Amino acid sequence: MGDPNQKLSPTDVAEAGLTDWRHSGETLTARFCSRKFATGLDLVNRIGASAQHANHLPPPALMITAGLVQRLLPGDIDSGPVRRRAAQVITAASVGVGLAAGLSFVAHRTTVNPVTPERATALVTTGVNGISRNPMYLSMAGILGAQAIYRASPLAWLPVGIFVIVIDRLQIRPEERALRVLFGEEYEAYCVRVPRWLGAPSWTTSAGRRPMLRSRSDD
Repeated sequence: MGDPNQKLSPTDVAEAGLTDWRHSGETLTARFCSRKFATGLDLVNRIGASAQHANHLPPPALMITAGLVQRLLPGDIDSGPVRRRAAQVITAASVGVGLAAGLSFVAHRTTVNPVTPERATALVTTGVNGISRNPMYLSMAGILGAQAIYRASPLAWLPVGIFVIVIDRLQIRPEERALRVLFGEEYEAYCVRVPRWLGAPSWTTSAGRRPMLRSRSDD
């Protein structure tokens, strides 16, 4: 098991003595509980470092880990109707953004796999991708933010910030490098027009036109 990118079979897992891990489809799963925030935070950092070393960073797994860390932190169990409703609205909006982004990628027949951005066949710039270059990651951050609001704890925002930093540094930037290679000046114009996370887009490029969608098959 010297290759960090090697897929482990059930036999490999058993031989390695990984008794806490279970196969679930194409993935390995395990559950970790920590009584101290520092321990949970160290786990998040180790996952990020290991994933980057293996050239594999699963954002949903990082979001779930950050959410579990939030639950370890002290919070107000009875958050009150206002916070509860605000958390529900933000969660619903975030899930909607993520689903809209995924469906848009599927509709344009390009990859939704964050691990293989070099396989992208189309640059999607419309819909939710017209307000954020990373609507799926924005959706995940929104869900974490909603939980922080619900728990009514300032400390619950710390995993949100860590998630955003890790995704921004270790996931988004490698994706951007791959997309620049694939789509060149059109992607550069898209970056100028639409913010990485969220903000007011500028609808005009330097050429005075609004780019739409370009497929690699058009080359």
